[in-house]
Amino acid sequence: MTKYNFEYTTLDERIAQLEERVEDLESERTDLINDLYELENRLQAQIDKIAPPKYNLDNYSLGDK
Repeated sequence: MTKYNFEYTTLDERIAQLEERVEDLESERTDLINDLYELENRLQAQIDKIAPPKYNLDNYSLGDK
């Protein structure tokens, strides 16, 4: 059972319940996004330990051509 009681007597009460639910969902979404970014950063750090990024050789040349 959810914490939301969808029994209501007036339209205004129902709107207030839905607005509260939207606020909760938005907060959960923000928390989830932050958790995903943290997970991405941790995974990238582990990948970098295993296979460091390749050097960019675009700025080097074999001399004037």
